[in-house]
Amino acid sequence: MITYLAALLVLQAPDSAVFITRLGADTLVVERMIRRGNRIEAEVLLRVPRTTRTQYTLELSPSGELLRMESVREGRRELVTRAGDSLRIAVVTDSGRRERAVAADARTLPFIEMVHWPYEVALRRLRTAGG
Repeated sequence: MITYLAALLVLQAPDSAVFITRLGADTLVVERMIRRGNRIEAEVLLRVPRTTRTQYTLELSPSGELLRMESVREGRRELVTRAGDSLRIAVVTDSGRRERAVAADARTLPFIEMVHWPYEVALRRLRTAGG
């Protein structure tokens, strides 16, 4: 019984990582990622081409497929949701709301230039699948 409870607590415990990208002595990106079950929260401070701070929230299916992703940055909110074989993308800014849909394989994950935390998600998925 104690072993089962200990294993359950480990599965529920948050997993976190911090990534720092440098070029010489310059820090270009600082990222913090926290994973709690099938939910990932990431905060990114990016200094290229100008300094921005973006907060990401991902919800994954039990098999690691992207169900929902939200990003918020300085007056811009982007929401990506799974809809069958597509992703619906809504972008809300001070000037209004735009929506579109794109075809996307169920294994699709975000790629964000200069940011590394999505690789952690992909590599974890690969390891879980035995790859």
